[in-house]
Amino acid sequence: MLNNTTVEECMTSYSGRVYMSSDQINFLIAYDIATGFFNFLANGLVILALVLSKQTGNPSLKLIFLLSVSDCCLAVVVQSLFAVMMFKFPHTQNCTFEMMTQFFGIFFTHTSGYIIALIGFDRYARVKFLTKYSNIMTSKRVKILVIIVILLSVVQATLYVLGTTFGIFDKTKKIGVAVDFIIVLSVVIVTIMAVCAVKSHRRNAGDQSMMKAVDQTVTRLASKILLTIIIFYVIYVIIAFLHSAQAHKSTGAKRSG
Repeated sequence: MLNNTTVEECMTSYSGRVYMSSDQINFLIAYDIATGFFNFLANGLVILALVLSKQTGNPSLKLIFLLSVSDCCLAVVVQSLFAVMMFKFPHTQNCTFEMMTQFFGIFFTHTSGYIIALIGFDRYARVKFLTKYSNIMTSKRVKILVIIVILLSVVQATLYVLGTTFGIFDKTKKIGVAVDFIIVLSVVIVTIMAVCAVKSHRRNAGDQSMMKAVDQTVTRLASKILLTIIIFYVIYVIIAFLHSAQAHKSTGAKRSG
């Protein structure tokens, strides 16, 4: 049985919770806290290992370090805000709190997504150019690319908030899904190119010997990240369209009422 709901005039990614039962709300809070803890723990260990080993100067490992930092921030900031929102406003909307949670959620998830794309490009450059790699992926260029990534994420998060403010969140979300598809597609293409380049170099014993153990490890890690991101992206698209359908259904019910 659903609880009584109070709905403000705003539509965000979290608006559907006002139609959930108390048991569903409690499950989401527990799930969010558990995943947030393990997300923070796993990425925190990666950060600690890279800092203690003093390997953050390596462009490849620096990108993985920044990815873990972004994911840690996602766990600490976004998943904490989400838990507070679900606990404090389970069946009522608070547009300001929801938009704040949504802004940081979009920012950190897209920052991580773009960094994964950079990791894919880094892997491709490493296995494709070998000796010229150090001239291509310099520390300065990595910093510039990361700054661009952060700016893009800020723009996307701001557009989502503006979409909510002006009552066009549904259209904004569809555009966001399309943009995310382009990001994922770019990651897939670059990673496939890197894997193909690795296979090509393996046929040449000389090239294979030039591939350091750390580069081979990072390449394997990038492939696993790619598989994970594809799986979660498919889930994200399904949830986005289900949320959109529910929003249309709720709007229709209000108009008929």
